[in-house]
Amino acid sequence: MKSFVLAFLFALPCFAMEVTSVQALDDKNVYRIHTVIQCTDAADESCMKICGNQQTCSRPEPICINCAGTANEMIRILFTRLESFYQPTMDRMSNDDLVTYLNTQKYVLLSHESVYNFHRSWGSAETLALFQSFCQLPTAKPLLLVGLDSIGQPQELKGVLCQDENGSYLQKVQPREAAAEDNKLKLNLRLN
Repeated sequence: MKSFVLAFLFALPCFAMEVTSVQALDDKNVYRIHTVIQCTDAADESCMKICGNQQTCSRPEPICINCAGTANEMIRILFTRLESFYQPTMDRMSNDDLVTYLNTQKYVLLSHESVYNFHRSWGSAETLALFQSFCQLPTAKPLLLVGLDSIGQPQELKGVLCQDENGSYLQKVQPREAAAEDNKLKLNLRLN
C-alpha cells in the first residue's frame, strides 16, 4: 500500500505558476490591464505555451465592454452579490486547461482593487473577504476569471484564481439554484 501511495505522489505533475493582474499606464500614458504569469519551475512549459517565454508572460487583457460603470448587471452581481448567485465547487480546473484558457480565450481578471468595481469601496476588506471565501485555502489576492463574449462583454464567471503551495489554481464555481431560477424568471419577464 505504501508503494502505491508513493508512486501516486510522484506521478502528480509539478505546476508552479503564479497569475496576477497588473494595472498600469503604458508608454503612451494609456491605462492598461495585463495578466502577468510567472512560471517558477524550469520543467514547467506553461509560460512557453502561453507566450513563448520560459519564466514570465505579460498579456494585455481585452477591453471589457460596458464593465466600467454601473450598467452591467453581471459585474454588479460579482461585486455585490457573488455569494447569492454562485458557490464554489470542490473541483479545480486542470492546470493544462487553465493554461489553454489563458492562452486562447478573451477574459478579464477582477480583484477587490479592480478598475471595474464601481459598486463597493475600491479595495474594501469586505470585497476581498467575499472573493477569498471562494478559495479552499487562504489566498491573499484572489481573482475572478470572467470570460468575455465575441464583442468583449462579460459572459460567464469561469471561477476564482486562488493560490496554494504550488502556485495559482482555478477554483470552479457553479450558479446557485435559487439564483438560476431567479435569473430565468427575470429573463422570461423581459421577453414577455
